[in-house]
Amino acid sequence: MAHPVRVVRAVVSTGGTWLGALAPFPVDSPWWADVELVTGRLDELLGVPATVLRLVDVVGGVAPAGGLVTYHVEVPARPAVDPGWQYVDPDELAAIASPKPDAARQAGWTGGPPAVGRRGAREDRSPSDRFPGPGEDLEPLLRVPDPDVSRGGMAEVRQPVAVA
Repeated sequence: MAHPVRVVRAVVSTGGTWLGALAPFPVDSPWWADVELVTGRLDELLGVPATVLRLVDVVGGVAPAGGLVTYHVEVPARPAVDPGWQYVDPDELAAIASPKPDAARQAGWTGGPPAVGRRGAREDRSPSDRFPGPGEDLEPLLRVPDPDVSRGGMAEVRQPVAVA
């Protein structure tokens, strides 16, 4: 089965300043999480190293591949070359800069390592919740996609193990 085509749209910032968007370009990998090809192409276009901060939006893809994929990209300095910046609507920039209040719930991996044996908002977790000390029992979590959105779209698989 052929994979859908992924076309990348990068909205670029540096040091808190929005530079604009680049013209969309295709990449060889359809997978949204595969950003090495994206940063490689952006490094060439901009002449400075680029870092994908997050996936912002997908139009026309089927999770987790294909479509027009918009990423927020940060560069360490304003590029010396003009890549032909495209206008980005201020409302879109505001949405990129301020993710939805439930974004951490929708994509739990964005808040850092999963807490051990607990669920809920990441803000209420201390580092000791995330990383048990030596000799403590560790109940690892494996978060897998779950179509039941009442569980936040993810299900947890647990298996007790002893840590030496």
